[in-house]
Amino acid sequence: MNRRSPLLFVSALIFICLLLNPVLLADRFEGELKTNWELQPLKDDQLFSGDSYLEWKTDFLQGEIEDYPGVLKEVLFWPKTNLVDTGWALRGLADFPFLTEEEGSLQLNGYLSREFGRDYPVGTWGGSSKLSFSEEGLGFWASKFILNYGGFSYRGKFVLEEGEPPSVGLGSGLELSISGTKFSGVAVEARARFGMRPDPREFVPGGKGSGYDVFGPGGEKLLGYTGSEVTLESLRLGPCRFDATSVFSAARGFESTTFYFSAEEKEFPLELEGDLTFTTQTKSVSLRPELDLKWACLEVYSRWEPQSLTGVDTLTGFAIEGFGIEEVQMGGVRGGMKVALGGVTLYKEQEIEDYWLRADRYRFSGGEDFNLYYERTEYDGVLSLEGGGGNLYLAADFYWGGKEGIFDLGLVTGEAEYKLSDSFELRCGLEVIPTEGIGGIALQTSYLY
Repeated sequence: MNRRSPLLFVSALIFICLLLNPVLLADRFEGELKTNWELQPLKDDQLFSGDSYLEWKTDFLQGEIEDYPGVLKEVLFWPKTNLVDTGWALRGLADFPFLTEEEGSLQLNGYLSREFGRDYPVGTWGGSSKLSFSEEGLGFWASKFILNYGGFSYRGKFVLEEGEPPSVGLGSGLELSISGTKFSGVAVEARARFGMRPDPREFVPGGKGSGYDVFGPGGEKLLGYTGSEVTLESLRLGPCRFDATSVFSAARGFESTTFYFSAEEKEFPLELEGDLTFTTQTKSVSLRPELDLKWACLEVYSRWEPQSLTGVDTLTGFAIEGFGIEEVQMGGVRGGMKVALGGVTLYKEQEIEDYWLRADRYRFSGGEDFNLYYERTEYDGVLSLEGGGGNLYLAADFYWGGKEGIFDLGLVTGEAEYKLSDSFELRCGLEVIPTEGIGGIALQTSYLY
């Protein structure tokens, strides 16, 4: 691997920042320089984890969107662009791993929104774009164009990246859509794709790519029609909500129609959701009842799955997955707990180490896309304690299950965060396996400007 490449990327980002700062005259200019070092003492093959990296982020904003705090500003970029306010934004993001063979990357994100109609604005236009570079060259270019007029939104997505299969070279794809809420509050959206298909694995945290698979010059569908969808959302009848999606493809024409429904009554703890799917030859029904059982600080998590017996669906699959205690204050310490029951284990968010997570961030199970965002752990429960004062934050987490240890204690983690000033922070994470020793150490620095 060419070790000079990260220096070239950093030099390029410095040049871009110096060039844009005086020319664009942004009303808001901010950024963050962040380092993350992670050691794995119990692993012999590699002392430093692949999650050790340097990250440099620089933002320019102008117009109404400059009032958005840093977290909310993320929705302004690909792929969640929504023309909430007029203005423009530009972000440069460089990410370079330390001491590993992982590739570094450089991303440029842009956002623009304008009103049209000089005296009496009648709509907005704009969109977002993302360019991603790796050490081997262009990773992908993805852009979204939006025109809002007359209660409808007209959108186009263009993606240029390595085609499928990868050996065919660069490929491109296009998605066109129209959506609106002109029919008694019911949202209608129609989408057609050419030369690409969605890949939800790339939209999850830590996912690589644009969120779509495109077909290269050697592919069969270069900018050819690949599929379309028609969706109706938010049809409400009392406490019930109905959505419907019909899917079509170039290969088979009509694929399926799925009706989603949900019902929730505030005075009753039972929530009901499900779907009914039709294809040309089959029909399938899924029913997912849930009980919202919460008393004071105690919450019980349940799963209620229908089972089919002799062709008749019966509600015999009710199970309590676990329970939790949320944010109990004990003097200057806050406590929280999640406990799994009946062989169930906890799930955590992907790409995040345990020492950065508290008990309330763990889950038991979820919907259809749950496994895209969460990964299974080997632990049955976790107890989290948080405290500190002034510029110091401290946390400790105790996990049981998974490994044989004292009192079934399988893992202990800790986090400490100290704010040296308004712009500089230190953060440390520690992982200890009672029967083995220190499993991981992380040190982060963050400089805000």
